[in-house]
Amino acid sequence: MTYLITDSNNCSNSDTSFIKINQNPVVSLNLIDKLCRNEGFINLTGGQPNGGNYSGSGILGNILNTFALNTSYNYISYTYTDSNSCFSSSIDSINILQEPIIRVSGDSILCFGDSSLVTAVGGLNYLWSNGDTSNFTTSLAISSFNLSAIGIDSNGCQSMDSVFITVEDLPQVNINAPDTLCSDSLTTINVISSANQFLWNNNNTNVFIQIGPFNNGDNPSYFVTATDSNGCYNSDSTTIIIENCEVLQTHDLDDMDIIVYPNPNNGIFTIELNNHLNEEIDITFISSLGQIINYQKFNSNIINFNAPYLSNGIYSLIIKSKNQYLIKKIIIQ
Repeated sequence: MTYLITDSNNCSNSDTSFIKINQNPVVSLNLIDKLCRNEGFINLTGGQPNGGNYSGSGILGNILNTFALNTSYNYISYTYTDSNSCFSSSIDSINILQEPIIRVSGDSILCFGDSSLVTAVGGLNYLWSNGDTSNFTTSLAISSFNLSAIGIDSNGCQSMDSVFITVEDLPQVNINAPDTLCSDSLTTINVISSANQFLWNNNNTNVFIQIGPFNNGDNPSYFVTATDSNGCYNSDSTTIIIENCEVLQTHDLDDMDIIVYPNPNNGIFTIELNNHLNEEIDITFISSLGQIINYQKFNSNIINFNAPYLSNGIYSLIIKSKNQYLIKKIIIQ
């Protein structure tokens, strides 16, 4: 390139310089065809030559945030600048696909030992946290646990949902009843439980049920199901042996084999068995309403009761040894 200048005297001069015209770099961009919207932060590749910059919606540096894009075709530009500061750009698009909406549902509260049934909807294929691959799964409820499912649609996009299942303990249930009774006994047995609903095998729904009298040789069985506020239930059963008992003859207080003192008392008293050393003694403590307050077996001839919490009233002690029994009245005041 020559530069010529002429002044007012018609004198002229010139200078010549050479300029090199560089070729713009050849730039290409070949992106992945599609991404799921919930894939998150993706490191962009596919721009050539290496070392250029990506631009477009949801792009910071060379990182694409798919959450920031619409579920449609999104255009991305790649610009490369060479060592001569010459640059070129190329444009490509990525199809952002909507991820499936997975919903997991099932019982959130189960009782110990139950089988849980949890289902998933919204996907084509599934993978559960316990390894199952159907649209439902079952688990044995032993302790509280979390159950999740990954759902995959026809595009290969996936998402997850989960449910936390609380496993409640079964209520403790125990029938409080003697092992043996006399055939002419008329008494009550009761259930000790943390539950609040009861059903006996005779359709009674009370805590206490009255039983007796019996025929000699009977061995009645009693069964109760107890249900708590969570709907969890447990059961217990017992069988009572019925015997033909011989009633002890009553004697004057000073001559009796069995002495209770003090009587009346405040719930703290002693039972002394004068002629029953080394024998197993059954003692049932019953309220005036027929409720069994306490039932125990003893191998001692002196037994101390400590129940100061009892209400004032008249109670009965059924004291049984082998095939004999005695009923004594106790006054608590």
